[in-house]
Amino acid sequence: MMGLKGRRHLIFAAGFMICLLLIKPAFAYTIPFHYKDKVLVLTYHHLEAYPQTSAAITPIRFHSHMKALRDAGYTIISMPHFISYMKNEQDVPPNAVLLTFDDGYESFYTKACPILNKYGYTATNFLVVSYIENSPPGALPHMSWKQIKELQTQGMSFYSHTYNQHYKDVVDEKGTKKPVLLGPLLNETKAEAHTRIRTDLMVADMELQAMLGKQPNLLAFPYGAYSPLTIQAGKEAGVTLFFTTEEGIAERGQELIKRVNAGSPEITEQVLLKKMKAYDEKQVSQAQK
Repeated sequence: MMGLKGRRHLIFAAGFMICLLLIKPAFAYTIPFHYKDKVLVLTYHHLEAYPQTSAAITPIRFHSHMKALRDAGYTIISMPHFISYMKNEQDVPPNAVLLTFDDGYESFYTKACPILNKYGYTATNFLVVSYIENSPPGALPHMSWKQIKELQTQGMSFYSHTYNQHYKDVVDEKGTKKPVLLGPLLNETKAEAHTRIRTDLMVADMELQAMLGKQPNLLAFPYGAYSPLTIQAGKEAGVTLFFTTEEGIAERGQELIKRVNAGSPEITEQVLLKKMKAYDEKQVSQAQK
C-alpha cells in the first residue's frame, strides 16, 4: 500500500500537471493569429525628430511600432521571402508582415536601420535611383551607394521607385499637373509616354543590378499613381511586382501589391495595430456576409 508520503507526492505531481495544462493554453492565446497565408505590407517614408509632413514619423514612434509588432505576435519577413511566397514557392508564417520604405531617404540609414537591427528585422527601400548621391535642390538628403551597399550586407533590400519619374508635370492646356508615371504629358503622345516610362524603368533596373547585383525587378509607384499604360510599360521593362499605396492585404499570386500606410505622424502603435487588426480573418469573413 502507498504511504502517506507517497500519496502526497502523487497529489503534488497531479496538481503540478493540471497547472501546466491550464497555463499552456493561456500562454498560447496571448498572441492570436489574425490571418494566415497572407502578408500585410507596411509603408514608411522618412524618420525625423519633428515631422514636417504627413509622410514622416519620429524615431521614437518608429521604435514603438517595431516593439508593438513584436509584442503582438507579428512575424517580419524579408522581401526575398515575400517574392517566393508570391510565386507560390514558399509559405509564410501566420501574421506575416513586410516592412517597406519609399524614396531612399538617408534617415533610413541613420535612424530606421539601427532600430530594425535591434529587433532583428529587415526592410525594403524603394529608391528613386537618380536621387542617390544627387538629392534634388531643397529635398531631404538621400542615401549614397556606399550606405545602400552596407545596409544590403545587413539584410536590407533595395528596388525601384523609378529612375527619375517621381514628380508631377503639366498634362493639359489648363495647366493641370499630375504624376508623370500616369501617362502622356502636355504635347506628348501616348506612344511617347509609353516609351518614356519603359525607358526610365529599364534604366533604373540596370543601375540597381549593376550596383547591387542580380535581383528581381520590382517597382513602387511614386504617389501611388499608375494606369494600364504604366503597367504595360513596366512589364515590358521586366517589372514582376508593382507596389501601390492602396490599402489592403497581399495574397499569393497578385501583381499589384496593396500596402498599409504606417508612416504618418498620427499613427501611434495603438492606431497601427488597430489598422492591422482590421484584416483579422474573422472580421473580414463577417464583413463579407
